[in-house]
Parts: sequence; C-alpha cells; structure tokens
Amino acid sequence: MTAIVFHQGKLMGDRKHTILTNPTTFVDGSKIFISDDKSFAYGVAGRSITPEQQVQYENIIRTLLEYMIVHGDDRKNIKEIVPKMDENIDFTTGILVTRCRQYIIQDIGKGIIRRLDGASHGTGTGGNIVVSMLRCGMLPHAAFDRIGKLDHLTGSVFDTIEAKRLRPFVIKGGN
Repeated sequence: MTAIVFHQGKLMGDRKHTILTNPTTFVDGSKIFISDDKSFAYGVAGRSITPEQQVQYENIIRTLLEYMIVHGDDRKNIKEIVPKMDENIDFTTGILVTRCRQYIIQDIGKGIIRRLDGASHGTGTGGNIVVSMLRCGMLPHAAFDRIGKLDHLTGSVFDTIEAKRLRPFVIKGGN
C-alpha cells in the first residue's frame, strides 16, 4: 500500500493512504517526514502517522540511529535496541536517512534494522518495483506514475526529501 524508496540521495514516498473500509477509501497525506531537529528523515509503511505520533516515532528512530552508529552494527533486531514500544507505533517496514547513512527496517518474522548506505532500496508494496524502474534509468515522476497504475494501493503523487539538505546527525543519548 506504499512505495517508499531511497535513490540517488533522495528519500521518496507516495502520498496515497488506504483506509480499509467498505468501500475502501483513499486519502492524501505524506508518508515521509523530517525530524524536528532536521537531522534525519524517515518513511514508514503501514499505518498513517498522526502529528502526535511523530514525536514518538522520532524518539524511537533517534534511539535506533544512535545505537547503530555507536555500535557500528550492520543489522540488529529492533526490540533489542528499543524493547518497549507503544502498540500504536508500527515499525513493519520503513527507511531511515541521515545526511550520510541509510537504514531499512524489514519485517522478517521480527523487526530488523539494516544499514544500506548509498544503495537504492525500497519498501512497501510498490517500493521495490519503483526502485527497479529507477535503477533502469526511469525518472522518479515516470516511475511513480507507473506504480500508481500497477498497484492500486500505491499513489502516483509523491514527496521527496534530499539527504544533503539534512543537518549533521549528532549523538545525544547514552547508547
């Protein structure tokens, strides 16, 4: 129901939110966000993130990023870093970006965070397809237009955040 991708220094995410009602309803809204201190960006597939939840997400993401940077890990179970999370926080899949690092969150039976610096990668129902199109030379507007036609749960309208526009990520916690 989502296409969130990182490609050539840009985090991109479609804006089509699906509300599973009968009949299904679609609403417009961003799926990628910049942290309050502008030091990281993130996109999470799954539930829509309310403005109130953004603070919770950003606190958890900061903890994840600090841990991964300090410990130099390339792959880690999220629950080993953040053992207790509010049940309204859904880290099924997503992409986290600092100015010079990228991580993907994958649900392979358990939430895993993996470092993927510089690589093009995607998540969500349409993310990997969009990345494949981008790697083959298609422009982002064309790739998102195509995925909107292939996957009715992913939209063709998308937002973009450039990693180079983020502030340097500074370790603040005690990981």
